[in-house]
Amino acid sequence: MGALIRILVLLTLTISSIAFMIYYVTDFIVSIGSIKRIIKRDFKKLEQMIKVYTDGLIPWDVEELKLLSAKPIAKIKRRSNYSTSKGYLSTIYQEPIFAFGIRKYHKSGRMIMLAKSDSENFKFHFDNDHTKVYRSNEYLGYITSDDRYMANKSELTARIERENAHKYATIYAGDTDIAHLNLNDHDGKPISERAFSVFHGFDEENADSLIILSLYHILFKPNLNL
Repeated sequence: MGALIRILVLLTLTISSIAFMIYYVTDFIVSIGSIKRIIKRDFKKLEQMIKVYTDGLIPWDVEELKLLSAKPIAKIKRRSNYSTSKGYLSTIYQEPIFAFGIRKYHKSGRMIMLAKSDSENFKFHFDNDHTKVYRSNEYLGYITSDDRYMANKSELTARIERENAHKYATIYAGDTDIAHLNLNDHDGKPISERAFSVFHGFDEENADSLIILSLYHILFKPNLNL
């Protein structure tokens, strides 16, 4: 009789453990699905929110990009659960090139950004690990916390390197120095009105890497700490 009771107790505990595991896994899957739905919904909200700026964007080429301003124009709204920012990034002559919208979720620490030019749109999604990057809905790769852009099946494609002695950060595509990004001073203000101090070796092959890391550096990363 005692053996039978022990077997029943063991069986009950086993069934309870399995039920708990099924509940936990199901809850996790549902929560992941819920996050994806929220992110998808909020990207659509950002698109509507920045429409006031996208209609006025100018076509751009390398010459306009060289004149990119280091100071985005932005309006910020804070709520209890999230904060949003919308605005545009222009040349130093106030010609708008990129419109952007950002939403940061206070509780989870996640953040998303939609950045649009007259012909392209890029999506950034920080998930507390790294920042995933998309062109429209096409997954391109991710950016690590130390500014490494991993594309082409998680291969290092480009990176931002900072050196304390310099007032700029260097963007490398592979081993090629393609541009220098001006940094902020000790008060957090840009040392120059221009985003770039120098261009090296810019071409169509590394254009995406330059744009993605520039938008990340100027618009996205500063908001992660707000």
